Amino acid sequence: MIGPFDGWFRSLLLGRVPSPVVFVDGGSPPISKRMVLYLLSLLLLAAVALGWVFHP
Repeated sequence: MIGPFDGWFRSLLLGRVPSPVVFVDGGSPPISKRMVLYLLSLLLLAAVALGWVFHP
């Protein structure tokens, strides 16, 4: 159902995080934890925005 937003979200993720391998294996713990919190807050904002836009 998130077809139009899929490419934008993937490009945003690729722009913020160079690659999942670097993010998981090469990052220092504080930066990784901050990035995880940032991504979680971004997902929460996206869910709230989608719920507001597509309100029944």
